[in-house]
Amino acid sequence: MEQGPRASDAERERVVAALQRHFADGRLTSDEFSERLERVLSARTLGELYELTADLPELPVVDVTSLPMRPAGRRRRWWRG
Repeated sequence: MEQGPRASDAERERVVAALQRHFADGRLTSDEFSERLERVLSARTLGELYELTADLPELPVVDVTSLPMRPAGRRRRWWRG
């Protein structure tokens, strides 16, 4: 039974990373994590991948381009000499 477009390796890897984060945060037991991981690796469609995270909250996305960066230029000296 088809459940939408075929899933790519990159999409499977994103779901694995999300499941790892949810496991680390305590939302999944060890058994649940192992079961879902096996299902991710055998998933063929995006629908199958969606089912594995549908009951979990969406993880925040961090936009690294908006993080403050140290301005380029002269380096600060901690000593005089």
